[in-house]
Amino acid sequence: MPGHVIDLRRRSRARALGLVPILVAAGCGAGASPAPPSIAAVTASPGSVETSAGSSTSAPPASPASLAAFRVAPGDILFNHSDPSEVYAISADGTNRRHLTDLPGDWTAALSPDGTRIAWSRDGGNGRDIYIMQADGSDVRRLTGNDFSSYHPSWSPDGTRLVFAGLEVGELFEIDADGSNEVKLSGENERFPEWSPDGKQIVFVRGPEGARDVYVANADGSGAQRLTADPEDNVITVWSPDGRLIAFDRSSAGKTDIWVMHTDGTSQVQLTKDGTSAWPAFSPDGRSIAFAHGTTTTGTDIWVMNADGTSPRPLTTTGLDWGPNWR
Repeated sequence: MPGHVIDLRRRSRARALGLVPILVAAGCGAGASPAPPSIAAVTASPGSVETSAGSSTSAPPASPASLAAFRVAPGDILFNHSDPSEVYAISADGTNRRHLTDLPGDWTAALSPDGTRIAWSRDGGNGRDIYIMQADGSDVRRLTGNDFSSYHPSWSPDGTRLVFAGLEVGELFEIDADGSNEVKLSGENERFPEWSPDGKQIVFVRGPEGARDVYVANADGSGAQRLTADPEDNVITVWSPDGRLIAFDRSSAGKTDIWVMHTDGTSQVQLTKDGTSAWPAFSPDGRSIAFAHGTTTTGTDIWVMNADGTSPRPLTTTGLDWGPNWR
């Protein structure tokens, strides 16, 4: 049922700090099942790349943090939890919920391709930067030291570099996993980059808030091509593990749903039709998609559905969970 969509970034800068698709809608129950069309599910799974970052870093060391004992493994879902904003993980079946960070202002975490490291965005008090740690919570280090807020890191397939966005400047950057060789990739009003499974391209969104489109470019930022061209707002992009599809959010008339398309922008298909679903993340085998789903009365939780949009089901029930990342 139609409802009024609100943006949680306007409710709390500490909670969302400008991230658009943490959307909930009034009047749509969280138990309402999306009614998607039927499309073929992606079944290919990515290969495992064994690599590690260098032991040295040119960035300042991280301040000591109180981290709960935990272990993250490939196949786990990392996500954000609000009030306060911190990083959590769960198993793919919704069990084994783990608290990964204990400093308010942590979010947009990503597990490295080999499953040994976690990169995320942290508000250290003097601006937001990209941090990295081992999957067991040890060796916490700050990678960036910019005069703007850095967020939404995405690993290169070989685990040697990260691409991320600058919040205030609206630009994309890459940096080595040891904190060296930071370079700017692109122009203005660009957000939410994700590396392609083959390492040759990045997908991202470009444009003013409310009228963004999905683009792909070479890994160095050159050769950008627009994949969507419509008046709606297209945000949060993610590749399928075999590199054949891109899933994304599309907001229109106060509602947000998850769509999927071929990597050339053709065959755009709407997967959810409840108006309250956002932030897709493919499973490592490509058979499922995790996403944020909720309402103004129930809050937002992590759900999962088949890659063709069928069988949506909740994994969390706190009303404060959003932004899944699945590897």
